[in-house]
Amino acid sequence: MRSLSKGEDLAITQISSTLCILCSCV
Repeated sequence: MRSLSKGEDLAITQISSTLCILCSCV
């Protein structure tokens, strides 16, 4: 279990989205 602040949660979401886009481009 992890408690994340909104800022960290947003950062993780943005990184995950970026990774998905990069994987799609490959």
